[in-house]
Amino acid sequence: MQRSDQTDKQLADHEARLDALERARWPLAGVAALTASAGVLVAVWELAFR
Repeated sequence: MQRSDQTDKQLADHEARLDALERARWPLAGVAALTASAGVLVAVWELAFR
């Protein structure tokens, strides 16, 4: 019974840590996408007004 309780606590701890990592990671992808989009817009702007 004690092992089961310890395993349940470890699983809950791991899930909480993974959730925290996933929440912290999404802004990086969003920032990268916005930066890439801005780069494409600047390149198009430069080509259009040469």
